Amino acid sequence: MAGTTAKPKEKVAILGGGVGGTVTAFWLTSTPELRERFDVTVYQLGWRLGGKGASGRNLAQGARIEEHGLHIWFGFYDNAFLTMRQCYEELGARPAGCPIPDFARAFTETSVIGLYEHYDQKWIPHRIDMPPRPSPVHPTLGQSGPLPSLWLLIARAIDWFLDTWEELRKELGLPDHEFPKTPVQRFLHWSSQFAVDLDFFDAGLRQRLLDAVQTLGADIGEVDRKSETAAQIVRVLGDLVLDPLVAFKDHLWKNVVASRQSHAELRLFFTTFDTFVTAAIGILRDGVLTQGFLAIDGQELRDFLRRHGAQPFTLDLDHSPFLRGWYDAAFAYRFENGAPVPALAAGTGVHGILRLVGSYRGHVAYKMQAGMGDTVFAPFYEVLRNRGVRFEFFRQVTDLKLDEDRTSVGSIVLKRQAEVIQDRAYQPLVDVHGLPCWPSEPDWSLLENGDHLRELGVDFEHGGSAPDARIQELQLGRDFDRVVLAIPAPALGPITGEIRRQVPRFDKMVTSSHSVMTQALQVWTTRELPSLGCEFGRDAIATSFVEPVDTYCDMSHLLVRERWDTDPPRGVAYFCGVMDDEVTQADADAAARRTVTDLLREHATDLWPAAKLADGSFDWSVLRDPSGATGPARLAAQYVRANFEPTERYVLSLPGTTSSRLPPDGLVRAAEGKLAGPGIRNLYLAGDWTLTGINGGCVEAATMSGMRAAQAIGGEPRVIACENNEWLQRIEQ
Repeated sequence: MAGTTAKPKEKVAILGGGVGGTVTAFWLTSTPELRERFDVTVYQLGWRLGGKGASGRNLAQGARIEEHGLHIWFGFYDNAFLTMRQCYEELGARPAGCPIPDFARAFTETSVIGLYEHYDQKWIPHRIDMPPRPSPVHPTLGQSGPLPSLWLLIARAIDWFLDTWEELRKELGLPDHEFPKTPVQRFLHWSSQFAVDLDFFDAGLRQRLLDAVQTLGADIGEVDRKSETAAQIVRVLGDLVLDPLVAFKDHLWKNVVASRQSHAELRLFFTTFDTFVTAAIGILRDGVLTQGFLAIDGQELRDFLRRHGAQPFTLDLDHSPFLRGWYDAAFAYRFENGAPVPALAAGTGVHGILRLVGSYRGHVAYKMQAGMGDTVFAPFYEVLRNRGVRFEFFRQVTDLKLDEDRTSVGSIVLKRQAEVIQDRAYQPLVDVHGLPCWPSEPDWSLLENGDHLRELGVDFEHGGSAPDARIQELQLGRDFDRVVLAIPAPALGPITGEIRRQVPRFDKMVTSSHSVMTQALQVWTTRELPSLGCEFGRDAIATSFVEPVDTYCDMSHLLVRERWDTDPPRGVAYFCGVMDDEVTQADADAAARRTVTDLLREHATDLWPAAKLADGSFDWSVLRDPSGATGPARLAAQYVRANFEPTERYVLSLPGTTSSRLPPDGLVRAAEGKLAGPGIRNLYLAGDWTLTGINGGCVEAATMSGMRAAQAIGGEPRVIACENNEWLQRIEQ
């Protein structure tokens, strides 16, 4: 009997090795069966994975960690933590002495958020302690479950407001202004919109709810959430719960806060309370529960809050640190005449606030125990390489061409930036204290004419290449069958001309995608940072500080991961923020250095009061500089980065733009007739710029996008947590 011929594997070309592309490769090869079906190759610009999340080790300076920016993982990153947990579990036991041997030691929690308020020409710190939230059902990261309902989020917020208000009321010597404890307090245990355990309610409120439902002629637990009945129930519940809160906040402003604006804790309480209650009112009144968050993404967040009754005082971001902190966390600024202007789609903004404060698991945020390249992308690389995924480094995509019938990608044009010496395998990782890490520059010794390229200063990540770089054209059917486009949206215009002309929806997505440059500063210090007097302690993440470099974090826990032989630093701090467009990388680098110099000169003593000299100026000797330079010149020994290239820019969620986003499988579904308009039958998308349940630039959105692309191709993962944009209208995901 003749033997059977094995079915050829489908070849999948993943263009880009950031979070979206890497996660796609991970899930597309996550089972032995998938590895038998698919032959996966990742094509990557330069020498390392990571995209905007790439980090490198500067081996000439203590193997110090150099990041694209400040990377913090928030506690609501369900899919990202799930994926990393599975990656580490498959990686298995690392060699003895590896400082990050498993997932449990890859991240450390923090429950402190620091917020700065600019009031009366002063920078005032506010420390917010977010309580740990253990779950008996999902006690560990990477084990997600249903999201909390709107009402549970309101309940959690009310708990905080009740406790905080009672403390403030007593401190100010105010009478009890009848915070609406009934029916609100009985409302605190309600954990889903329409499935109500009536035993939690007192008799009066229970009867009112039953009467309301009976009048509407429906059982709450069986209501179609798109129906008019559901809308009526929403209105009833708003009347019962939110209207008393609105009355209270209006009373609070008029009778308490307006005359006591100099009280810092009262300002923080009121602006936070006003933001949350107004957002909840808007969710009810603008149909988010029945239409999803995209229903309000055409509005700017502050306009949305203003329309639903937020006080002008709250909407002034100078003294609304909670609200401004969210704009800062989302890099939600565009520039006009050189100045940053807040701009954030309301649905994306409200969704993000609710997820951040209301749905985190364990702790509100987590810091990695090394650079992002070391903690995330090195394990990904090792696991994927072991699975048989190929990595083609030094490959710059320059064009995607359609086939003859204009329905598929027919060829991929690449510039081969450099060639690996024949018979030598490119090994991208280096060892630092037993931890596999990405270096901050390639291994020149493995490249043809590597010494010459190094002397020329070729910068692969900014489009540089060998003078004799060859062009390579991958062909459909020979080199690939399917394509995953995981290159960031700002870089897609020049390489997708044919696709944009063929598919108007894709063209609209690309042209509607707006981005902003970002800048980062890392400083190594001669003193431990707590000794400099920061109000928030070592673990905090601080934001809403000086624009445009508005976010700060003590990252001194990473010093043990670096390799300082002499005169080791005592601390390291990271800063990041947006920056205005510049014409060239050199211009951007110079602008970033001016900005961070001004930041430290004028405001470092607001952050670190103990770094103030007798004349009130900043003590520049706080910055470690082995060369012995003085004053601002010591910044030359620090790390300043301007993210200028289109692949490095941050994609914004501006009002009216998210509706133009395509889901990762949108082009394929359109080609299959499942979405309107023409499509591309073999092209998938991956990145935080696609349509996901987040629609904002972050690790979680990019992970969800990569998972969706892999799912559309191979069927795994079967479940993507919290994927739906209509989260609050659903009881479970």
